[in-house]
Amino acid sequence: MEWKGIGQKLLSFAPSIGGALLGPGGAAGGMAVKALAGAFGLTQEETTPERINRLINSDPEFALKAKIADSDFLVKMRELDIKELETRLEDINSARSREVEISKITGKKDINLYLLAWLGVIGYLGLIIYIIHWGLPEMSPEIALMVGNLIGVVGAKYSGIYDYFFGSSKGSADKNQALIPGGK
Repeated sequence: MEWKGIGQKLLSFAPSIGGALLGPGGAAGGMAVKALAGAFGLTQEETTPERINRLINSDPEFALKAKIADSDFLVKMRELDIKELETRLEDINSARSREVEISKITGKKDINLYLLAWLGVIGYLGLIIYIIHWGLPEMSPEIALMVGNLIGVVGAKYSGIYDYFFGSSKGSADKNQALIPGGK
């Protein structure tokens, strides 16, 4: 038996752990296995798909223990989400603080920042206008893949520029939540 089989069995009463075990693996799958190990007093090495399958079939309190493990797993996943958000907010605050500090020290704004931003915006819009107006010539699948990747990269950079200067929709929603009672 594999972890995906265990994940399928767990979906009805421990959906978060079951979903993590059915996923592509990685950190979430490892955390799900760790949560199961903790719920049944097993070490990481003792926690195998076969052992968990035996527990599913023999332990009358398996569903209850798995639900508790699922709740603990969800809490840990949310803690990771919070840490990721804190890191992202620190990054944003650092970038904004940099701009303020440069302005204080030099007495003027960093022209390179604005020049780079305008080049990114003009490049992105120019690429889109070119594609809309003149279209793309017939090209091989390999060239089309490269052009598609280029458009994706340039679009992501444009999005980053826009978010830096005007804030992301998440940042705007958080700002509205803080400033306006009810956040609407």
